[in-house]
Amino acid sequence: RDRLITAPKMLCILTAGASLAAFVGQPFGTSSVSHSRTAPQAAVMMAGMPLPAGSLVALTTPMKENGDVDIPTLRKLLQWHKKEGTNGIVILGTTGEASCLNDDEKAEIMAVTREEVGGELPIVVGTGTISTPATIAATKKAQLFGADAALIVTPYYVKPSQAGLLSHFTQIADAVDIPIVLYNVPGRTGVDMSVETTVALSRHPMIVGLKDATGDNARVAPMRAIIGDDFRLYSGEDGMARDYVLQGGDGVISVTANVAPCAVAKVMAAAAAKDGGAAEA
Repeated sequence: RDRLITAPKMLCILTAGASLAAFVGQPFGTSSVSHSRTAPQAAVMMAGMPLPAGSLVALTTPMKENGDVDIPTLRKLLQWHKKEGTNGIVILGTTGEASCLNDDEKAEIMAVTREEVGGELPIVVGTGTISTPATIAATKKAQLFGADAALIVTPYYVKPSQAGLLSHFTQIADAVDIPIVLYNVPGRTGVDMSVETTVALSRHPMIVGLKDATGDNARVAPMRAIIGDDFRLYSGEDGMARDYVLQGGDGVISVTANVAPCAVAKVMAAAAAKDGGAAEA
């Protein structure tokens, strides 16, 4: 069975024939009461700005030549995205080079982002690590800084099993009071979260969306059919985002939007309207 062994800096997930099926349909966390996505979901979304459809920029972190964060430029970028029609801001993700930033820099970026766009655009903060306790702590900190949701990547390097992923994300969701967007990017993490695992996690009222950077658009329709419409499905691949939305996705968490935010937002709007020709143009 899966055993989760937590150390100060690492989550080790050891597998010996664990079955995901043993977890699916079971109550989340230690409570004996199962979660429902209906009324609890509405309460979760009222806690901050709701996650939008459309184009959410995976915001780059501007740096000075000496490597310090360029705060004045960050402010200008955030103001620019408001004017250009970006639907949401994602900070401290892969494109934001979060792995290269210290805690003080992350705190300043969160604070500045809240000052510039808080209450106007939804703010999603990347908080994922390979450690369950560390991710919980980072997610709680993001909430204190005014994040509307947390983007949490699958644990990287340690290659957890599907049952391990389910346990990891469930422990986090049980421990925080902020909506969670799952982030599946197997090309960078070495682990692919299956559709079955995603569906199981979607039943948790605090888990409200997925950034899907698998490059497999065939997953979209099955997930949408099973999960329903109140769970956000975002493409994490700019080149495939149009088709992702045409097949049932909600939008994209976009790198391209760093340089062409208005164009990406227009493509997403056209795709959402099922106007394939306009979306391609």
